[in-house]
Amino acid sequence: MSVTRSRALSIVSVALGATLLASCGGGGGGDEGSRTLMFAYVTSESSPHGQALSWWLDEVEARTGGEVTFERYWDATLLKPEEMVNGLGDGRVDIAQIQPTSYGANEFVATNVAEVPFISSNFPAVSAALATMVEAPDSAIRKEWNGKGIEPLSWQITAGGTLSTTEPVDGVDDLAGLRLRSIGRPAEVLAAAEASPIQLAAGDIYGSIDRGLIDGVFGVPFSFAESLKFPEVASHYTATGTGVSTANALAMSVDGWESLTEEQRMVMLEVSAEMPAKQAEIEPTFNDASCAAIQESGGTTSVFSDEEMAELADLAGGDIEAGWVADAEKAGVDGKALIAEYREAVGVAEEQFPDFELPEAACAAG
Repeated sequence: MSVTRSRALSIVSVALGATLLASCGGGGGGDEGSRTLMFAYVTSESSPHGQALSWWLDEVEARTGGEVTFERYWDATLLKPEEMVNGLGDGRVDIAQIQPTSYGANEFVATNVAEVPFISSNFPAVSAALATMVEAPDSAIRKEWNGKGIEPLSWQITAGGTLSTTEPVDGVDDLAGLRLRSIGRPAEVLAAAEASPIQLAAGDIYGSIDRGLIDGVFGVPFSFAESLKFPEVASHYTATGTGVSTANALAMSVDGWESLTEEQRMVMLEVSAEMPAKQAEIEPTFNDASCAAIQESGGTTSVFSDEEMAELADLAGGDIEAGWVADAEKAGVDGKALIAEYREAVGVAEEQFPDFELPEAACAAG
């Protein structure tokens, strides 16, 4: 039976004691309990998410005394994003980051409550809120993942409402007519503002901007700009206040999760509980690097005014939320109840991260 995070917190000291005994050769696993797990991620270890995931893997190895180790496959060298769920099920990979946006809007409709815009841009709070929500055995999000045979362990969220463009965008009116790469619910925001959302693979964004095929990209986090070399082709970075853009999660198959010892699961859950704070610690370094690259290229950063954010929300927010609720109902999920639960959980979690600031605002302020 799966071990919940609530239970993990209550007996973590027992788990760690057992782990230490195992690492010293006394009872609780030894060679018989040792596991080497194949891990897969679709982008670089040097990316913000890659650094957070690398920390998670290192911590699990250290806290299990080497009883659990990982073979690490970065940059989609093992599986593509859309192959991860099936890869977990058929054993091609043991643990992987799942990107729900790779599977269509209705494959992870409950999880994609985090994509509903204009709720929160505070990404560590969103990570913590989702972690809290899936603790409940009857959680719609947990049921969605477990129904696919996978167990979500840790959420990777970033503030995703960044608009990276070749020309300045000062307000909603400037969005009209722009060709912008975007996927998921953020694309619906653009369409409501009379921009043209265009679906492209992540690897095609740079070249498409460079050749003038698109005017920019919406939804790739500010922290990724420098590592993706976007400032070379897109000079202007604007925070629109739309909120986070995706809800990715580190996950195992349910069978793989339950094949671990209870002590190993406890350690993984303990490390996962620390992930939102670790992400909040890691992200500023990458934001600073992106800010420096933008400034060195002669670019600008800005934030929509409260009035512009409100105008965009009026244009797009209600219809998109209603659309998500309708999709959820079709999938047998009580959408209204789930989005109310999500808002409440995010509100509580935001109190844990009161110092969050949009990276574009921090960069613009110097």
